[in-house]
Amino acid sequence: RFIDLEATGIYSIAFLFGAIITLPSRPLSKIATTIIAESWKKEDRQTIGTIYSKSCLNQFIFAGLIFLLVWLNIDLVFDLIPAEYEKGKYVILFMSLTGLVEMATGLNGMIISTSRYYRYQSVFIFFLLLLVILTNWIFIPRLGITGAAIASLLSTFVYNVVRAGFLFLKFRMQPFNYRFLIVGALLGITLLAGYYLQAIENWFSRTVLICGAILVAYAFPVYFLRLSVDINSSIQQMIRAVLNRKEKQE
Repeated sequence: RFIDLEATGIYSIAFLFGAIITLPSRPLSKIATTIIAESWKKEDRQTIGTIYSKSCLNQFIFAGLIFLLVWLNIDLVFDLIPAEYEKGKYVILFMSLTGLVEMATGLNGMIISTSRYYRYQSVFIFFLLLLVILTNWIFIPRLGITGAAIASLLSTFVYNVVRAGFLFLKFRMQPFNYRFLIVGALLGITLLAGYYLQAIENWFSRTVLICGAILVAYAFPVYFLRLSVDINSSIQQMIRAVLNRKEKQE
């Protein structure tokens, strides 16, 4: 047995924080499944490629925002829960990064599952299982529950790289472009700003300033640089809906 029951309980709680990162993908997956399956029947690879590219970018942007909100405010979270759970701090970090990787690679698994190569998905899942066993065997004895989280991150990264590579080799689908580099740079800048703001002792001031930094250094640039047409369109629709509601009230 690698870890005890107490550590397992802490890991389970920390794991849930990391799982928050992938929540925005669920509605998209339900909608996209039918569209992708129908597009395969019509041999409409252009539509599938467009969905693949947009899903990767949009999910990466949303996951990045949630990751920043969770990780940069993590000390506030641990101020509110029992001290023993602080052992799971870096589990949250690595599981959040795992979710970020999962979101950034979009719907690659779904695209494979609905294609004529659907049998390969079973092979990839078996490959993931072997990766998880191997990486857990390597990292858990050395790093405990943090090692388990690192193992999950490495396994998920390799698994998704393999699936993305498969789609490129078979269908020449490649969703990544310069926008991902810009989003990555914005994430790095915001993390750096949030790191320096951690020195503020008052938790309320620190939280407000960190959330402000996330807006200024990440959310606003994503919008004003028009990195995602879909996100900009959704925001503009919400703004119009709010303005129309105010006009009706007046």
